[in-house]
Amino acid sequence: MVEKFAFHCNVFAYGSLMDPTQVASTLRASTADAKSRMAPALLRNWKRSYSKFSSKWRCNVLNIEPCMGKVVSGVFITKLTPEELDTIKKEKRVIQLSGGGNRKGEKLSAYTFVAEPVERGCFKKHVQLVERAARSYGTEFYQLFKESFNT
Repeated sequence: MVEKFAFHCNVFAYGSLMDPTQVASTLRASTADAKSRMAPALLRNWKRSYSKFSSKWRCNVLNIEPCMGKVVSGVFITKLTPEELDTIKKEKRVIQLSGGGNRKGEKLSAYTFVAEPVERGCFKKHVQLVERAARSYGTEFYQLFKESFNT
């Protein structure tokens, strides 16, 4: 008899999915369950930019772009089933990473979302949501968050 095994994967989130209530809503899970599957993480040699247009928000939202020397602070959402990954992937272009890492310096594999940059304006409510989520992980994390933009 062949036993089924559980396949789980990680997602590196750097925008609105850093907010546990957004993850809970997306996965139809409790906020406590979402929080238990989230941990601060870093993505080296990438930068943040408001360069992806979102039909949901009707404005630009966060995106990431390759950039040597920059670091994007975000969170790993762990132990996702293939069905949960599919739910998160809706309307997003997904790439697989192998160079992310946690604060302990461990390298972890994860999926993340990258879009072709577009020029449009930012939506203040989305910016506030993402900044509030980044602040919730502490001062050092928030500072890395601010530094990861293309300023």
